[in-house]
Amino acid sequence: MAYYDDDLVEEYVTKICSQQYQEMFENAAKKQQTSLVGKEREMLATIPNVITWYEGKHRVEITERIRQYHLKWFNKWLIEYSACQPPYIVQTDQFSTVILHLTNVLFRIDRGDIIASDASRHDCEQIILTVKDALTKISELNPINIDEAAISFVEELLQLIFYFTVDTDLAIYLKNLDLVNLMDKLLQTSKDHTEIHFNIYRILAVIMTEADIKQLKNSHRIASVFITSIDNAIKGGESTIERLHNSIRSFKGNNFRI
Repeated sequence: MAYYDDDLVEEYVTKICSQQYQEMFENAAKKQQTSLVGKEREMLATIPNVITWYEGKHRVEITERIRQYHLKWFNKWLIEYSACQPPYIVQTDQFSTVILHLTNVLFRIDRGDIIASDASRHDCEQIILTVKDALTKISELNPINIDEAAISFVEELLQLIFYFTVDTDLAIYLKNLDLVNLMDKLLQTSKDHTEIHFNIYRILAVIMTEADIKQLKNSHRIASVFITSIDNAIKGGESTIERLHNSIRSFKGNNFRI
């Protein structure tokens, strides 16, 4: 558990809820730099990381405040970022980390960051539609194999969908979007990218029945993907404990039996 001074966290929340943060994020997306320095490092890495690990009494209010400030902007940015045609932007590891920091602040429903308002829930539904559209477009433009330059982005989009499956109402919303065929196509075109398959199977565990899952073309990989993920999470120790919990969470519906 992280114990951060409430005054420091409040200062950081004010900084992240700013147009300056949004502009720095968008600039990092365009430049795809390999490292961050100075103010960019503070705004895009240090500040969201501290907020992510804050577990004080104001966490629900803080998360809701950040969501209300950023969700509509994030959806707009996501629409623009996913509109690119092949050849795709090669996403650097540094920018992948920047996205991770932001999504940890906005979407970690699995860590108890409940959706506290109808407005935020509506915005999350809009983001789900954007993610579906982005994945559909990638699938249509890559009918045989997903372009390697797009793999990181696909992983990030699928991770977002998984976070939304943890919320009961959003899980129902996802079930009504006819995602199964799209997920199955992505399974076929992503070769043996374990992370993509892992997230797809976690999503399907929520939106499909056990009988439906058995009809997937490569359903035989489910056991090996989950065993590998759980083994890696155990070996990772404390730093991967949440990944272990989320892997186990996927079995609660009894759709997957390994």
